Amino acid sequence: MRLILLLLLVAGPALAQGDRLTTFVDCPGFVPGCDIDFFQTEIGFAQFVRDPADAAIYVLIVDEDTGGGGERFTLFFEGRSPDLEGRVDTLVTSSPPAASDDDQRRALLGRLSLGLAGYASRTDLADRLTIAYDAPTGAEAEAALEDEVQDPWNSWVFRISGSGFFQGQSRSQSSNLFGSVSAERVTEALKVSIRPRASYNRSDFELTDGETFTSDNANYGLNSQIVFSLTDHWSAGGRADLSRNTFSNYDFQAVSTAAVEYNVYPYDQATQRQVRLFYRPGVEFAAYQDTTILLETSEFLPRHSGGVAAEFNPAVGLRRRVRVGLAVPLAAGPLQRRHRRRRRSPRLPRALAPARRSVQLHPGPDQPARHPCRRRPNPDQRPGACDQL
Repeated sequence: MRLILLLLLVAGPALAQGDRLTTFVDCPGFVPGCDIDFFQTEIGFAQFVRDPADAAIYVLIVDEDTGGGGERFTLFFEGRSPDLEGRVDTLVTSSPPAASDDDQRRALLGRLSLGLAGYASRTDLADRLTIAYDAPTGAEAEAALEDEVQDPWNSWVFRISGSGFFQGQSRSQSSNLFGSVSAERVTEALKVSIRPRASYNRSDFELTDGETFTSDNANYGLNSQIVFSLTDHWSAGGRADLSRNTFSNYDFQAVSTAAVEYNVYPYDQATQRQVRLFYRPGVEFAAYQDTTILLETSEFLPRHSGGVAAEFNPAVGLRRRVRVGLAVPLAAGPLQRRHRRRRRSPRLPRALAPARRSVQLHPGPDQPARHPCRRRPNPDQRPGACDQL
């Protein structure tokens, strides 16, 4: 069933700004359908201003993807003038997956008009507004109901992406290819995602003696994840990743982790505020192309991480989005042995060799560290820092 409210001003001369609801609409980032000029044309009883300090009403609009591939919009209203101060409201609307730009802005227009009408009803503008209801016919109502409950894709969303880069000069050529496919299903009780990917990089250099040096590496992998919503605050799930990365000396790598998460605020408030605490224990199996500095060709490595992540996007009291994030790695000692593995790099002539890059000795919780000592200890070499590891 559809509900359409038409908010109209009584015909008369154009109202001055002081006779309208001065409104500031904040759409941080890129929010589809957030067209201020369109809102000004369609909502005659509101005057949209560019400075929030001049606004009697502050409106924050945020969006998020839905499980079916559409958009879900949340509108937060806050009164700031003396006669409207302290009044807050929240409205939600959505657009289907194949919605056009005009469909999205009209969906926002409907909720924005409804929200502002509540504030206008507390002012002298109340006598100049009318409300109309356009009820659907019986056949139209049944068709709308069927469209809402029937989803031929059962909430699954599929994406295919690819890219390519090619560059060439008289004595060098390089190319890069990347492709991925993803399948995702998101409901209130469950989230499932599967994403296979592959990439290939190749560089050819013509040396001064006429020979051609070729450097190439191929990477592929599969990422999968499942998350169950246990309560309004708790969720649990698992993740499995399979990959091969010749550049990082991985002939095969498999990582399996479980996870549990607690959100201080209910999940239905995630678009406005969230403080999440999580813990992820797991295990990794790695088979290396080349022997590591610890003379390993394959090994099992336990791993775990935990942390806290916070995001605030309030409509009340603040005019800006505030995001705070922190991840604390819990692994230490033997759990970090994998950072000593050896990586191979081609020996290029000095003129073609790239500049040295700094080595990351303090990785993030989900990133393997890299150690500058890439070669095996040499018994004939004078002992140094690398030989004492």
